[in-house]
Order: sequence, then structure tokens, then C-alpha cells
Amino acid sequence: RTNDWPLIRSPIPGATIIVLYLYFVNIAGPRFMKDRKPFLMKNTLIVYNFIQVLISVYLFVEVS
Repeated sequence: RTNDWPLIRSPIPGATIIVLYLYFVNIAGPRFMKDRKPFLMKNTLIVYNFIQVLISVYLFVEVS
């Protein structure tokens, strides 16, 4: 039943995604950010958290 799902037929696509992720996190990302200042994410995180609160309130109201 799941043979038609993406990434299910063979372990190669999933393994490729994991290897690329590990490469980016451990090698490419640190090289890219070596001579750069850290990103300032404070405002983005405030908006994200506010949206998460709104979604949580909506789900609470719908379930109760």
C-alpha cells in the first residue's frame, strides 16, 4: 500500500537526505558562516511564537 509514496520504495533517497543534511550542518554551514555575523532572529521568533500561540488557541477552542 505504501510502495507509491515518495522516499518509501528504496532506502537510498532517505539516506541521501540524511547525508546531505549532516554535510550541511557539520561542514558547509560552518564554512559559509565562518566570516559572517550571526543572524538576528529575535523579531522573526517573536512573530513565529505569536502565530504558534494563535494556532494553539484555535485548536483548543475547536477541540473543547
